[in-house]
Amino acid sequence: MNKSILAGIMLVTALHAYDEFVLIIALPNISQDLGGGDWYGLVIASYILAAVAGMAWAGTRIDERGPL
Repeated sequence: MNKSILAGIMLVTALHAYDEFVLIIALPNISQDLGGGDWYGLVIASYILAAVAGMAWAGTRIDERGPL
């Protein structure tokens, strides 16, 4: 595997993990400020579901068209 492709995959994975990490840290304060503490679990679950669906969609598109 090309080193630049591997570095890109590692960077995207790290950025995605950082994004989820920030969301998990910030969401309790945001939900308290907005008065929606009951929706905390649903927000986390929907975010992760959207991320998985986006990865599946992107993988399918790359398989159809090939990487640019």
